[in-house]
Amino acid sequence: SRPVLFQPVNLTVIILLLFQTCVMILMKKVSLFAPHYPYILALLQPMGTTILFGSLYLISRWIAKRREGRAHLDMTHETIQAEHESLISPHEHVANVHYTILRPCAIIGMLLSISNVLLFTGSRGSYISGPLSVLLQQTSIPFSLILALLFMHKRFSILQYAGAALTLIGIAIALLPQLRQANIEETKMWAGLLILGGTFSSSMALTYMEHGLKHKDTPFLLAWTYINLVEIIVAIPLAFVMIPIQGLPISQLWTNVQDGFICVLGGDNSQIGDECTYVGLWFLAYLVFLVCAKLTLTFVMKHADLVLGMVAVTCCVVLAAVGFSWPLLMGSKAVPLSWYNLGGAIVVVTGMIMFRLVSLSNIRQVSQSYKTDR
Repeated sequence: SRPVLFQPVNLTVIILLLFQTCVMILMKKVSLFAPHYPYILALLQPMGTTILFGSLYLISRWIAKRREGRAHLDMTHETIQAEHESLISPHEHVANVHYTILRPCAIIGMLLSISNVLLFTGSRGSYISGPLSVLLQQTSIPFSLILALLFMHKRFSILQYAGAALTLIGIAIALLPQLRQANIEETKMWAGLLILGGTFSSSMALTYMEHGLKHKDTPFLLAWTYINLVEIIVAIPLAFVMIPIQGLPISQLWTNVQDGFICVLGGDNSQIGDECTYVGLWFLAYLVFLVCAKLTLTFVMKHADLVLGMVAVTCCVVLAAVGFSWPLLMGSKAVPLSWYNLGGAIVVVTGMIMFRLVSLSNIRQVSQSYKTDR
């Protein structure tokens, strides 16, 4: 038997941990480089991921058709005739899959689009430091627990609540120096509220994803392609809300959009404070890691548990804190690594182990009950 660490689900959670850490660091890095264009970043994100997910889905379909063609050649005439008489056609099956996932993908895409807009606006520039921004986003843990309890009628043990609480306490310990240094100004307060709002919206999307897609025969790549298409559609009218939130008049909407495209795609500065030279490269890396993280999180939710995925994502905070302290990544804005980070990491890992053990116990009980019923 394989060691526990090398079991597929555990390896997937570790990979999710690494991918999500890169997403956190790169998102803040891009926001620091292009502080005046959060709307463009929120719009280009689903555009880029739609292309990546769509391309991967088309490639996977092409490979599947080639395999079906080879299998078809190996079948006898009688077997082929029997299949045509007893089964629906592959085209009808694909059409049914598309129709079945459209509604949940539309709801998830709408919620994620709102989340992107709020998160990029709240994280822009240096209003909120990288570690503090990441800390605020970890409120997804209590948000997910509450939403799953209220709308999915899931039950959690005291140890699970304690594990999630320990995770949050560990995050607070790790980021305590930054929290003490932060001066609560009105601009920072609004930025923090935007991040909390974006986190709540994404938690709703992920909770609904577990409910709406977990029990469907859903191709991950197709689902995420539809979700990102909806994100693009919803993001367009959100511009009329987002621009005023940035403190700009509606009359400057088109100018801001043009300057944002020039910054991200062209690498040219249009306003004071822009550092657009390498924004395009950092943003491309952000998109690639984001796609990998989404696919991995979807796998964890489908084959394990949503809250387990959220706990894994929470552990990224300590790794992200290390990344924010790396001058090669953050330059003059790097945050020194302290003993608070080490102490916080120990508490976070303790909380994750508590939650992980309870989740494994529940999974084994359900599996054993299923085998007994059979």
